Amino acid sequence: LTRVSDAADWNVDHPLLHGTNTWDHLIIQGHGNEPTSLGDPAAYRANALALYQAVKTHATGKGAGSGALLLQTWARGTGADLYPATYASPAAMQEAINAVAALATNDIAAAEGAASVRLAPAGQAFASGAFDPDALYAADLHTPGKAGPELVALAIVKTLYGVNATDIPYEAANE
Repeated sequence: LTRVSDAADWNVDHPLLHGTNTWDHLIIQGHGNEPTSLGDPAAYRANALALYQAVKTHATGKGAGSGALLLQTWARGTGADLYPATYASPAAMQEAINAVAALATNDIAAAEGAASVRLAPAGQAFASGAFDPDALYAADLHTPGKAGPELVALAIVKTLYGVNATDIPYEAANE
């Protein structure tokens, strides 16, 4: 779920969600442009809060005890056409994303309580990987590719459960 809208495929009233158990966490990820000068940071912040509140107060009661996890997005990869015209570098774009993601997290915390929201720093994980286009992105230098999706998933796991991937028991399927 990424936005509040009247389209059933994009909101908490989608019929497929009604037959599930209660909702523990709402992972909120906007489009990568939303929290930047390419999008509308104010709308991104308002939509994150509105979506969380829509889940918490959903008529089915399934979201009453849910928490919000705001998934920080990531800058475009090194070599993207945004650099240096729109942003000086991927690090500069990530700084803008980080600032707006922090504000959106604070907005939810102010309205719903600090314990109700967490920020998964996927963008900071991409920064740790130097925004490497060969390791983290698909050909468009925006969509996660190669190791990028795993990095996003690991940021979510770390934020929700407080564990590192190396702490999770693993048994290879081919052994």
